[in-house]
Amino acid sequence: MKILVTGASGQLGTDVVELLAADPSIEGVAADHATLPVEDRDAVRAAFSTAGPDVVIHCAALTDVDRCELEPGLAGAVNAQGTANVAEAAAAVGAHVVYVSTDYVFDGEGRRPYVETDPTNPVSVYGATKLASEAVAAEYGHAFGLPVIIDRCGVLAGDQQFGTAEQGIFSYWIRAWASGRPLTYYGFDGTGHQVRDALHPADLGDLIARQIRAGAAAAGVWNVGGGPGNAMSLAQLSEWCRERFGVREVAAHKEPRRWDVPWVVMDAARAQRRFEWSIGRPLSGVLDEIAAHHRRHPDWLSLTAPW
Repeated sequence: MKILVTGASGQLGTDVVELLAADPSIEGVAADHATLPVEDRDAVRAAFSTAGPDVVIHCAALTDVDRCELEPGLAGAVNAQGTANVAEAAAAVGAHVVYVSTDYVFDGEGRRPYVETDPTNPVSVYGATKLASEAVAAEYGHAFGLPVIIDRCGVLAGDQQFGTAEQGIFSYWIRAWASGRPLTYYGFDGTGHQVRDALHPADLGDLIARQIRAGAAAAGVWNVGGGPGNAMSLAQLSEWCRERFGVREVAAHKEPRRWDVPWVVMDAARAQRRFEWSIGRPLSGVLDEIAAHHRRHPDWLSLTAPW
């Protein structure tokens, strides 16, 4: 089986490529933005025509929520049009599609973990472009009879994420705290009470592998996250950091921002039952992994920041 991975240089893409490499029955084709800019329709079609994949795992996206607000055209080009290009090219070669979406398709106003049937209501450009991408991918699947798997993911958190907050707030917050970099609570009266659940990329990679093995029966939308047991507010994460790296101040920007979501935790029970999948890395282990990596690589934020 040949599997093409877009966004292969990101943490999820990197973990997925490593997972594929461990299976001798799979030929993995890694494509990052430098080699395959998904917003370029001709480049995508050419890459798929050359590679001839059986499956594409579409990880590429513009995930910087703040930047998406500032550059909605770019967000639409990369996230929505990019997904349309990937789905079109996949249909042309008959490839199954695994699309990595986000919990930002929800508005965060609920107070119980989100299930697949809960109404979507994105409040950010990022969330809107990802929801539009879900629709595009699903429609291509329906039109061409191709299985399309859509995984709506909680916050990815692991030790290899790059030095920006949009790569995953858990990883960035720990490293920035330990490095003495400025940190700010935005919105919610500057309290840090917004809550998200953490999902290790390797756990998501394991689920994707199980979904691919399930074939066409895996098609559909799946909510995927660490769940309540892996959920934490920024204020709680700050307390965790304080106990390990010492006391420091966090600035507060009390005014609400339209695109911030207050409480989003995913209910992955359906995926757990269907694919006999479970969270292998509890939140405590994920945070410890990030902290240990920081101690070994204290300059990681500087090395991996894009500016």
